[in-house]
Amino acid sequence: TEPAGVRFNLYRDGRRLTPQPQALTRFSDPGGRADSRYTVRAVVAGREQPAGAAVSPWAQPYLRVPLQKPAGGVTPDGVAYTYQANDGTPADLDGDGQYELIVKWQPTNAKDNSQRGHTGPTLIDAYRLDGTRLWRIDLGPNIRAGAHYTQMLAYDFDGDGRAELMLKTADGSVDGQGRVIGEATADHRNASGYVLAGPEFLTVFNGLTGAAMATVDYTPARGDVQAWGDGYGNRVDRFLAGVAYLDGQRPSAVFARGYYTRAVLAAWDWRDGKLSQRWVFDSDADEASKPAAGQGAHWFSVADVDGDGRDDIIYGAATIASTGKLLYSTGLCHGDALHVSSFDPAREGQQIFMVHESPRCYGEHGLEMHDAATGKLLWSMSGKNTDVGRGVCFDIDPAYPGAECWGSVGGLMSAG
Repeated sequence: TEPAGVRFNLYRDGRRLTPQPQALTRFSDPGGRADSRYTVRAVVAGREQPAGAAVSPWAQPYLRVPLQKPAGGVTPDGVAYTYQANDGTPADLDGDGQYELIVKWQPTNAKDNSQRGHTGPTLIDAYRLDGTRLWRIDLGPNIRAGAHYTQMLAYDFDGDGRAELMLKTADGSVDGQGRVIGEATADHRNASGYVLAGPEFLTVFNGLTGAAMATVDYTPARGDVQAWGDGYGNRVDRFLAGVAYLDGQRPSAVFARGYYTRAVLAAWDWRDGKLSQRWVFDSDADEASKPAAGQGAHWFSVADVDGDGRDDIIYGAATIASTGKLLYSTGLCHGDALHVSSFDPAREGQQIFMVHESPRCYGEHGLEMHDAATGKLLWSMSGKNTDVGRGVCFDIDPAYPGAECWGSVGGLMSAG
């Protein structure tokens, strides 16, 4: 994430190992020992910066963190489940400069939104790297378990040196101190296991204790389920989230709902113990916003695409400006993968590489690169009249300037 011109010097026990500043972030030191102490100094515009914290080599190329696996259970329809560690995110929860680890436990009967059936509750743990558990949050029966339902944002949103955690919650969610959010006994699941009724919340949790510090109604609200593209609960519960510096100075949380049809994003600020809404973008709000409908991906990216010093939201084939207004839409519709960076050194600014799903929408542009600031199509390749399900773009070949990009529909398509 550092600028392309940054270089690095590596030191072992105070002695510089790199004969000149290096662009690479990997280095093999045959003279090192288990008790050697290494530091890195960045070189910016020719000037060496202060060293980071000293570290010693690990005995193995990984860190083993013991976790406390939750007990399983049985759903109302009689299905037994156990738990598996699922998503994880690092964050400094106590402000000591050392990361802790937040882990999502997902039951073995978790569902894709397209699948019927009850699930066990989703649990969220926090651990120190020695395995000490700080807390456990139980999202309860009214947050269905699955890849698209729970997105975790762990970040220092208020600048106090410690990360908070933001999650979508509901009646019966229990914070890390055992306190219930909403109605403790409410159960809004229907016979198919979907949760299509009842209140939805957004909660800010204390990263160190797991205590709920603020809870508000979740935006965007569910509303009419069919307004999102189907009536059984698939498209209405497609959630995304990310952190963006929308004012260029401090971090905001962005929570989103929907990407196959209607798309709604809400930006929030956590400041001085209060949660406030910065803006809401809704593709159904007006004619100017409609081109964003149906353009989303399975995640969104964050980047300052127009160079104004403020982050924008790349919502698949549409980009939402830092102000919460639509910047542009390519109109090529939903896709499963996108990448944003300065891929072409011959061009100013950044570019976005994206693959697309629907031939009826993308036409001849199944894989394409467009200008990140304007949406202008720079080049494309045919999608072979099918779903281009995967795509990657980065610099793997030094023989050619810039990045190389490729996508897959079972075979392989590539472009330099």
